Amino acid sequence: MMEKVYKAYLALFWSRGFEIEVPKKRMFVVLTETHQEFLEHAAREGDSQLLFAEGYFDREVNVSFFFEHRGTEQFQRRKELNEKMVGLGKNNRVGDLVRLAKAMDLAGEVRCEQVDVSTCSHEMAHQLAHNTGLMPLTPAIPRWAAEGFACYFESPRDAQWSGIGAVNQERIGLYRKMLRNHHPFCKLDMVLSNRIYDEAKNHDERVEAYAIAWSLTHYLMERHFDRLINYYKKFATESKDKVPTPEEHIQLFRSCFTSEQLRSMNVDWHLYMTRLKTDLEEVCPDVKHVDED
Repeated sequence: MMEKVYKAYLALFWSRGFEIEVPKKRMFVVLTETHQEFLEHAAREGDSQLLFAEGYFDREVNVSFFFEHRGTEQFQRRKELNEKMVGLGKNNRVGDLVRLAKAMDLAGEVRCEQVDVSTCSHEMAHQLAHNTGLMPLTPAIPRWAAEGFACYFESPRDAQWSGIGAVNQERIGLYRKMLRNHHPFCKLDMVLSNRIYDEAKNHDERVEAYAIAWSLTHYLMERHFDRLINYYKKFATESKDKVPTPEEHIQLFRSCFTSEQLRSMNVDWHLYMTRLKTDLEEVCPDVKHVDED
């Protein structure tokens, strides 16, 4: 999976005429066999948010951390239940129960693999952004830019490997709800200032921030690629010890775009996103939107 992400990452930039730096050293990851081991490691890091994470990239040591989703308690309990159902079906000669249990077991395996692929591609995007010189390890990088970039490169959980830039059903569904509800996170300056993360009060609001960061990055990658890359590169000139203010974050972004682009960007961004469709919606135009009840 990591090899696929690595090759696709380089191919995307090269195909758009941007010469990305090939990493000179091997990249390192830590994969724990169980979720509990991951939680124990996260607890030692002292960041309570990591207890809700499925993986993370440690900038200080340049290592990605994630866990095997077959090692979660939920997966193990489901596995045990399926085995009991198989045994019960065989003992009572109920073939339908055996088939149901085996189908549920297969669905669980597929789901775990999908989550693993999504997590791996997300965290590897963080690591590749640094190792290819696109984003330096500096506090000058606003979280929305780093996470939006990783979300753009992650594979949606409804696909084994759908390549880079695929429309994520979960994130676009959440984005659509927020836009309909006129959520303040949907305002351009709220994102650029990094306030969507600074003002997120709980885990749910942080998940919403990820959806918004993904949507803006998707729009910029597809509509303003060269200027977005220039914005990323400008971080390299920032002081490694300086954390910009929200206003400085906004000004840095604005310096990379024309006044005409900036005037219409908030409208253009949301117009682009309202036209964006998932693979299922492309194939079946009449399908109910993924965010609808």
